[in-house]
Amino acid sequence: PCFLINNANDVVVEGEKSFLQKQVNELKAKIESIPGTDEKAAIQKQIDSLTAEKNSLGLFKMKEKRALQERIDAESVKLKEISDRMEKSKLELEREMNPIQRKIDAIDKKLIEGK
Repeated sequence: PCFLINNANDVVVEGEKSFLQKQVNELKAKIESIPGTDEKAAIQKQIDSLTAEKNSLGLFKMKEKRALQERIDAESVKLKEISDRMEKSKLELEREMNPIQRKIDAIDKKLIEGK
């Protein structure tokens, strides 16, 4: 938002806000680029393929179904590990971003109240 700047203090406050907003944008970009998204998609595709293969087997193919299920389970564990790692990274970045966002909100409130 664009505010009318009444005095030199507002200029300083706007500068601080701009600096903080840049930090927030950088953290959001880091969240969007957390590694693992492609790996997760590849593993999910593998799980879907194995599931389809298992489901296409006939009624008496229990041994093959069991072997496929073990592979599906192993891939599911990998998928969960990657998801957990990504979520942990996201939470750490959000924890870093939240106080900065609160400062920006406080500056906005101060600027609005000062008008």
